[in-house]
Amino acid sequence: MHALLTALVVASSARQLHGKVFTPEPIGALAAAVVEGVSGYGRYPCTRVAADGSFSPDQSMCADSVLVNPDPTGAYLGMYRGSNPNPTNSQCVQEPETGGYYCGIAGAACSSVRNCDNGVCVDGKCQGGLGYNCAGAQGRGDDSNCLGFLYCTSLTLQTASNRCGGEGAFCQDWSALDLAGQNATLVNEITGNFCESGYCNSKTGACANKCMTAGCDCTSDPDHACGEGLKPVVNSWGKCSCRAIEATRLQARTLPMISASSRARARRNLQLFDQFCPAAFTACNIGGTKGYECVDTTSNIEQCGACASSGGVDCTQIPGVASVACVQGSCEVWSCEEGLEYDAEQGACLTA
Repeated sequence: MHALLTALVVASSARQLHGKVFTPEPIGALAAAVVEGVSGYGRYPCTRVAADGSFSPDQSMCADSVLVNPDPTGAYLGMYRGSNPNPTNSQCVQEPETGGYYCGIAGAACSSVRNCDNGVCVDGKCQGGLGYNCAGAQGRGDDSNCLGFLYCTSLTLQTASNRCGGEGAFCQDWSALDLAGQNATLVNEITGNFCESGYCNSKTGACANKCMTAGCDCTSDPDHACGEGLKPVVNSWGKCSCRAIEATRLQARTLPMISASSRARARRNLQLFDQFCPAAFTACNIGGTKGYECVDTTSNIEQCGACASSGGVDCTQIPGVASVACVQGSCEVWSCEEGLEYDAEQGACLTA
């Protein structure tokens, strides 16, 4: 991740939130905005985050003198839309899909396209947000009709759905992400903002649709992506299906344990399943069964840091914890049960 994306807005304040201390100040970097819950397709966040988590616009963050291009060295100029020149005299407006505020996105006032964060100026308003009809000459997709980090065409510049951020549109703008140095979870959160569906396939670099129903076949999706409440389960033939999380837990409780004589074969199977899991995921045994599931051990709250069978931690079982998350493979305590306080030195909730 380049320097622009590394700054997180963490500073002293009278209010403690989720075990960290935050100050209600502007967020000027894309990654920092996502960490704070501000999502969107614009290149220039102008969102103020209050101590209570509410958002408000900050027009001063759109001043020409303070805008920092996502690609300050121009390394990707001409290759990625995120490297295009900054807008001038841009207006801070809200992205209705997410609630975040950005400079010069859809709905911002404009007298010319120079006032917009890429895209087009139509009838005094910047246009080219998610779902905008981006067809150009002869019906071919035209990326210049899309705002911010949005694209109309595929990775190979082929016409996709002729909708900005529509199915098949490119969604891995390198000026927004240095993927080699990014946390996989953060990458998915950022690139998902560049798609109507909220999902950018990390292997194809294109906007796609997740399997949203239990039993849906996810074999053809290199990410094996499933919708909320579902998880991918890959069988020994490499077939992937999305299953309800509660159903897989029930299966883990009711199927028999693997016998000692089959453990060597189980290890070989685990290596096989790892080949079918997305790059950021690990094949973990579904407790007490012969099945495996793909788990992101950098963020999975019940298998944090590693699979449960390999020493991963169940963050929910830490004594005295009321709210906790798995962040980059380590349990991060956000709040403790009533009467307890978090002791950073001991990493535990202790009596106040």
